[in-house]
Amino acid sequence: MNTTVALALVSSFMVHFMALKNQGFKKHFKHFFEPFAPFVVINLMEEITKPLTLAFRLFGNILAGEILLEVLYFLVPVAIPMIWILFSFVIGLIQAFIFTILTTSYLAPSFTED
Repeated sequence: MNTTVALALVSSFMVHFMALKNQGFKKHFKHFFEPFAPFVVINLMEEITKPLTLAFRLFGNILAGEILLEVLYFLVPVAIPMIWILFSFVIGLIQAFIFTILTTSYLAPSFTED
């Protein structure tokens, strides 16, 4: 869990760092109050939940693969867990790709200057 939370927090901090660098303080924090000022609460909750969902999604999928690997190890011969290790590796690659795509989609608005 520590690794996935650290990855999510680093990506979240980089999003805000790049936005502050490219847009400046005023423009970056202005989007929290759009389209109406009371939406600041919802927009702040969204910013807090982004790294949480990234971390839990990555951790949950890795943990599920490991649990299934342990169950298969005790239920079937050696050949099936070897196949599952390959499957788990492919699933891990897909999850890393999804994490990267989500982080990229969070970073994209920080590069717009409008």
